[in-house]
Amino acid sequence: MKTSIARNIAAAIDAPAGIGNAISEHSTGKKDIIAAIPDRRDAYDKISVLLIALNKDMLMETADDNELEKFLRMLNTLFLSKLEAAEKIGILGEEYGIAIDQALGKELDEMCNLSRKVREEGI
Repeated sequence: MKTSIARNIAAAIDAPAGIGNAISEHSTGKKDIIAAIPDRRDAYDKISVLLIALNKDMLMETADDNELEKFLRMLNTLFLSKLEAAEKIGILGEEYGIAIDQALGKELDEMCNLSRKVREEGI
């Protein structure tokens, strides 16, 4: 029997200081009530939700030594920064070594335009 796994990602932008920058995963688990059914975890762990909270004001100035902080800085650059897509592409290439092809660049540009529209119209 082939099963699929549902994964969802939810992002909290400008999270409160009490949360700061954080990433948590919530998933289903198995609990045998009477006896035990022999099965593998991948047979029952089908749902996973990843919660990402971002707060640009709580980032360290330099993240060279800390890979997790570096990753959070990258997410903040992508999602919180008011930079244009071309500037974000430059930062991703220079600071994080991520090459952006034309198709991905178009998606990033659309994402930047959408976030700008949300900010302007308060959607």
